[in-house]
Amino acid sequence: MLFMTRRCNLDCAYCHMDHDSHPDNELSRLTWMVDAALASYQEVMLHLFGGEPLLRPDLVRGVLEHVREHHNPQRVRKLITSNGILLSGEHLDMLLEHGVTLMLSLDGTFDSQGDMRVAAGNNHRAYQVVLENIGHLVRERIPFFVNMCVSPENVDRMLDNARFLAELGIPRIQIAYELGAHWTAPLQERFLAGFRQCVAELHGPSMHIQN
Repeated sequence: MLFMTRRCNLDCAYCHMDHDSHPDNELSRLTWMVDAALASYQEVMLHLFGGEPLLRPDLVRGVLEHVREHHNPQRVRKLITSNGILLSGEHLDMLLEHGVTLMLSLDGTFDSQGDMRVAAGNNHRAYQVVLENIGHLVRERIPFFVNMCVSPENVDRMLDNARFLAELGIPRIQIAYELGAHWTAPLQERFLAGFRQCVAELHGPSMHIQN
C-alpha cells in the first residue's frame, strides 16, 4: 500500500486518518518501496492509496511509469482507491493506460452517506460528480468495483444502498463494515442480516458481492 498523500477532498466521519499533519510522500521514497517489494517477491500488488491519491496525479504517474520502465509489468498488479471525484479526463486515461484496477468508495444514496462523507464546498455537487463519473465507467464498460462502507448509523439501509448501487450498473460491490465503530452484538446481527439479504436478492451472474 503506497500512500500518495494523506490529504483528501472529503471528510468522512468514519475515516480516522490524520489528513493535515503529514507532508505528501516523495516520489523517490515511493519508487524505493516499489523496488524493495519487487526484489523480495515474484508478484506484487501495488495499492495506490490516500487520502485521495488523485490529489497527487504526478506521484501516481511517477510510480506507474517507474514500474513500466524498470520492472516486468506482468509481475505487478495495480489497484487504486479513489472517492471518484477526480476520476475522469486525463486522470482516468492515465490509470487505464497503465492497467490500474479501479476501486471507488461510495456508500449508497446521498441520504445515507451525505452526513458521513462531507465534501469541501458543495456536498451535493461533489456527490453528483461521482455519479456522473460512475455513469461514464458503466457506459464505456471500463472495469471497476465499488467499496460500500456500512456504519452503525446506516446498517439498516444496507440492502437499499446495495440496490441503489446495482441500479447504477455497478458490476461488483464490496461490502465493508466501519472499522473503529462500536459494533454491539445486536448491531452485528443487523449487519449480518442485511448482508444475507444483499446476497439473496442481488448476487447473480451479472453482480458480484463480497464481504
